Amino acid sequence: MQSGKRLICLLIIVSIVLLLGVGIASSKEGVTIRVSFIDEPRERWYWEHLNEFEKLTGTKVVIDFYGFETLYQKNLANSYGHTGEYDVMQLHYPDMGLFDSRGWCYDFTDWVERDKAEFQPEDIHPYQRESHCLFNGRWYGVPMHCNANAFFVRTDIFDKIGVPMPTTWEEVLKAAELVKNQFPEVTPITFEGRRDIQIAIKSIGNMWGFGSYIYDEKTFKPQMDTDAAKKMFELWKNLAPYAPRGVAGYGANENFQYFSQGKAAMTLAWTHAGSNFYEDPNNSKIQGKWKGGFMPGGGSALGGWSMQINNDSKYKEEAWQFLKWLVSPEIEKRLVSNMESPRLSVIANPEIQAKENHQKIYYEILQAKPVMLPKVEPTYELMDYLSSAANSVVSGLASPEEARTKLQDQYLKIMISYGLYKEQ
Repeated sequence: MQSGKRLICLLIIVSIVLLLGVGIASSKEGVTIRVSFIDEPRERWYWEHLNEFEKLTGTKVVIDFYGFETLYQKNLANSYGHTGEYDVMQLHYPDMGLFDSRGWCYDFTDWVERDKAEFQPEDIHPYQRESHCLFNGRWYGVPMHCNANAFFVRTDIFDKIGVPMPTTWEEVLKAAELVKNQFPEVTPITFEGRRDIQIAIKSIGNMWGFGSYIYDEKTFKPQMDTDAAKKMFELWKNLAPYAPRGVAGYGANENFQYFSQGKAAMTLAWTHAGSNFYEDPNNSKIQGKWKGGFMPGGGSALGGWSMQINNDSKYKEEAWQFLKWLVSPEIEKRLVSNMESPRLSVIANPEIQAKENHQKIYYEILQAKPVMLPKVEPTYELMDYLSSAANSVVSGLASPEEARTKLQDQYLKIMISYGLYKEQ
């Protein structure tokens, strides 16, 4: 296996090739900042309303949209090569461990204090500040596109099988068997089984619910040899027979759609699924027939993105103005139906919670402190290997024991190569 550093170098080379021929936007009449965004509905909303920011500040904004993997590679090439292509970068918050530790993003702690009255940092949920904003106690990002793993059931089906919404995995499996016997036309459960970030995040959450993190957070020794890891991989094996036949190829969108179409009784998804998918009058067949909450066993994992300023940007002040606008209390209140907010004035507001159930679910999960994803330099590799291991179990290509034994060895090599763990 190549070392973690070699893998990152390979990604950099590929990314730089992708950047060839790309010019940097400029404005003769004023300042133009360029932004990298994930291509999702919330981000598209900002793009549609950029004229509001431009009228407010006089700064022009150019946004480039990318898929998950390409966005990471673009940001990596931009930062490692000091190209200055993007002034503002949208980072999956676990990648703060690489980008912020390398000094690629700007520390705007002083500006947070300076603009405290306008920015209102105390209104951002404290757990959200810790996960998406702070690195080593300093402000590097603002939270956007926030969510957490949640568990959803079809209330009409559960009323008929006569059991409450499961709170443990044992109850989930028992409910799956009841659905299989009483509703043979309905798939008991659906989830993201594809080899990508989705199954890795849920694996971390499930393992946390079983009592352990993927590595010791003090020594960085991998924990795939623990009982919690064993139970996590066995869970994927036990869930797979109750899932759609092609679940090993399901990503987030396939999973959202399958449940929205009324084809499954249970699903593992993101907190925003209800507002963005299950209540969509144009695509959903289960409007008003679902309920969401904590992941069974208490293993909800925190997801989301952090908006950060490129340290090579020539327009850091203008970039900071853009970040403040993105998560301003006014904008967050306009986006209550789009995705969960990091601001307490939104998610803890009883009137908003009554109208927007996903905000209430998210607030309750945040209050319980869901497990955070790793924020270390080799996060990308850790998640990639974990997704491969979990997918191999779901697809039947490896047993739980084979998957976790192989992953423990891979994790040891990664942690040692980065100097995080010194083998005893």
